[in-house]
Amino acid sequence: MLAFIAINISILEILDGNLLSRRKDVFRLYVNWVAQSIVYNYASDDPEVFANVAIDIQRMGEQIYSREQESTRIIVINDSGVVDFDSFNILTGPDTLLRRNLLDDFPEISIFLEGGFVDPRDFYVFHDAERFPSRILYSFAPIHHELYGVIGVVIISTSLSGLQELIIDVRNRLTVFSIFVGLAIFIASALLSGYLTRPVKQLTDAIREMGQGKMGQRINITAGGEIKELGEAFNMMSERLENLDKARNQFVSNASHELRTPLSAIKVLTESLLHSGVRDFSVINEFLTDINSEIDRLSAIINDLLTLVQIDTKGIKLKRENINLADMTKEIVHALSPLANKKGVEFEMICEDSLEIEGDKLKLEQVVSNIVDNAIKYTPEGGRVKVETVKEGSIALIKVSDTGHGISQEEIPRLFDRFYRVDKARSRITGGTGLGLSIANEIINLHGGKITVTSLENEGSVFSVELPFAGSN
Repeated sequence: MLAFIAINISILEILDGNLLSRRKDVFRLYVNWVAQSIVYNYASDDPEVFANVAIDIQRMGEQIYSREQESTRIIVINDSGVVDFDSFNILTGPDTLLRRNLLDDFPEISIFLEGGFVDPRDFYVFHDAERFPSRILYSFAPIHHELYGVIGVVIISTSLSGLQELIIDVRNRLTVFSIFVGLAIFIASALLSGYLTRPVKQLTDAIREMGQGKMGQRINITAGGEIKELGEAFNMMSERLENLDKARNQFVSNASHELRTPLSAIKVLTESLLHSGVRDFSVINEFLTDINSEIDRLSAIINDLLTLVQIDTKGIKLKRENINLADMTKEIVHALSPLANKKGVEFEMICEDSLEIEGDKLKLEQVVSNIVDNAIKYTPEGGRVKVETVKEGSIALIKVSDTGHGISQEEIPRLFDRFYRVDKARSRITGGTGLGLSIANEIINLHGGKITVTSLENEGSVFSVELPFAGSN
């Protein structure tokens, strides 16, 4: 509406200026015509000829009125500023201008008498009987005689009521038009803004619900462009947050369960020892050995949890160094050979020399040891575990294969989930925390590599650790 008001005012001012300029040009011609027409009669010494000026201006005033349809008054002023003739000579009393000196009312008279020039001017005249002022245009022209010079001035005053009425009519039309268009724009804007802001409101409501802990919010946005992209990005974020929240709850539940198991065992063993009254040192030693084993298991779980927390919070830093992959693998196999021999599992190792990678040796040893140890644990007596280090294209590959029980295809995608166990009963026997593979996967990701698994049930599994060569990542 402010814009419409500004536009309307500008239009009215331009229209008024153009119409007034044209009216001034027209009456400038009229006043000069009158001055040239009466100059000789007005300069005559013959009273009868001089008096004809009144008839002339009366006749010319009627001609101007017939053309312009506006009330026109012609005044002839002598070189002293006194009115000699007035086309409205029928006026009497205070309205008559005859024999009045107008030098104070019209400073333009003095300018013309001195040989100057003045443009027509308009102003508003207020009448006591009228509520609204009348707009009058005054045009001036000198009466210039070829012998006597400037002997007087002609003033033509004409009403600008027609121009006023036209401006008022245009203003009213513009006002009505602006109101209707403004209302249409307001209604359209309200509808359009509601349509445009509906997705934002949906997004805001969904975010508010998520802020109250209600995860899994989704919004259905039918709009296009950036709003649709924003909605899709929100849905993706909401899905990830929902999955993260589920994983967090599952993790807390699993961690609580895993921690509760050794604690419960310690409590049971301790209470049994306290209330049994046994004084046989061998029996006491057996109880304490079991308690110590559970404490070790509890400590392992806590250490693994702390490691995962460090990885998740970016608190773990890799101490990178050049590592000979074959040498590192041989050391690990040598260290775990007694465990394989004890269980009756055959060990086979194939290593390519000069496989140089860059990484944190201690953490990579932890990964490979964990995978090889799992292969030994889950391979039955008489089975075989094979460890290979080979070069495949631009990566170094560590392959650990076994002839164990294998893993079903449905369970392979979840192998690296925290606390996930393929066979929970067997995992309890082997003493794992359920976090080893998850930690291994995170460490390999930090090194820019990945772990893949292929397996067939009752035939065995193959764990492949891919690592970039030194300087390639």
